[in-house]
Amino acid sequence: MAAAGDSRFKMNNKLNFTASQLRGLISDPFTKQSLISKYHLPEKRSIDRAWEMLDKLVKLCQHQRMNLKHSPPYILDILPDIYLQMKLIQNHYGGKWHELMEIDYFVVFMINLYDKCEKCMELFSNHSYNIYNEDSIGRLVE
Repeated sequence: MAAAGDSRFKMNNKLNFTASQLRGLISDPFTKQSLISKYHLPEKRSIDRAWEMLDKLVKLCQHQRMNLKHSPPYILDILPDIYLQMKLIQNHYGGKWHELMEIDYFVVFMINLYDKCEKCMELFSNHSYNIYNEDSIGRLVE
């Protein structure tokens, strides 16, 4: 019984440590500014670029030879939801990009979105011939 409580305590400390690290990363103005400038986030082009990446990823996943299984999390259900949420954010803020860049969660969301889309597209380009085989290493990676 005590072992289960100890493991929960360790897990909570690990989660708190990770959250505090994230808060430190976001609150550091140099780090935040360097991330924003790396991804050109204050520009309208950054959201347009994210939409283009999502569209390309949907097209790659919809290929009939891809034969994706419809089990959660199903990427073809998730991507349109992300697209819709980005559209709602853009409509709400209009052209006020400086306000969006002050929202730390939005900055982290956009950076993660870019990284995940690029990683998925790399899988398609690096394993272009094997990606259609369900047992290939390209589909089992990460």
